[in-house]
Amino acid sequence: MKAKDFKSPPNHMQTLIDGVGLFNYPYFPAGDDLKDGIQGIYDQVLFYGNRILKDKKELDSKWFNSYKDLCGAILAFVQERHESLSEWSGKEPASGSEAYFKSISDAAISGKAP
Repeated sequence: MKAKDFKSPPNHMQTLIDGVGLFNYPYFPAGDDLKDGIQGIYDQVLFYGNRILKDKKELDSKWFNSYKDLCGAILAFVQERHESLSEWSGKEPASGSEAYFKSISDAAISGKAP
């Protein structure tokens, strides 16, 4: 299929696809890897988002700015808590959460569902 046959604008679709990666923060180990990985994903959102802004279409610009704000809120949440985000802080033993995070991390690396 040729690019001209697509119904959805490619920059919008790529921006959405890149932003979904921000919700995968549980797959990253806590610490600087998490902070750097999430920042990299956010930067990808801005890359294609800036292409949307260059078109200077008001509705598209509003959409992207709202999406950027959502992604920025996730980024700020993760960066503020990156040291402890993947650590267990509940009343139950931590072994269950450690096993869960290890299983989803292993699954993400191998490409298999947990």
